[in-house]
Amino acid sequence: MNHEKDSLKNALAAQLAGLEIPPYNGYAARLTALNTLSKENNSIAIASWFILLLFIVLECAPVLVNWLSSPGAYDYALFSKVNAARNTFVKEELHARQAWENEKQFVTETGVHRATEAIKAEKSLIEAKFKKKLSDTSRSSGSWNEQVLD
Repeated sequence: MNHEKDSLKNALAAQLAGLEIPPYNGYAARLTALNTLSKENNSIAIASWFILLLFIVLECAPVLVNWLSSPGAYDYALFSKVNAARNTFVKEELHARQAWENEKQFVTETGVHRATEAIKAEKSLIEAKFKKKLSDTSRSSGSWNEQVLD
């Protein structure tokens, strides 16, 4: 009997030594084992799919409930807050645009005014020089041609 026991132990040890032990034993090993079991047994494959679908439904349930339910007090409060923020943004943007338009108009008008004043000043200087030349030529005893030639 001992001899038979020893031979069975040796056979079992030989079989265990022949088994290939994967280098991983975490989540990947569990997925590999589940894949192997699913290939061998259809009921395990179907159960695996149902569990997967259950998790998908549980993850999507809050979104579906919110989508299918009618708006409540929170939705109205959120809508009013969003609209208030949007209106504030629009007012600020309109104010900034108006300020930019005012600045552009101010720069344009002051530029036109400065140019007009510069032209007037230049014109008055030219007229003063012309009147002086005219008075100088009329005071001189010689003719204008002699004045130019000198």
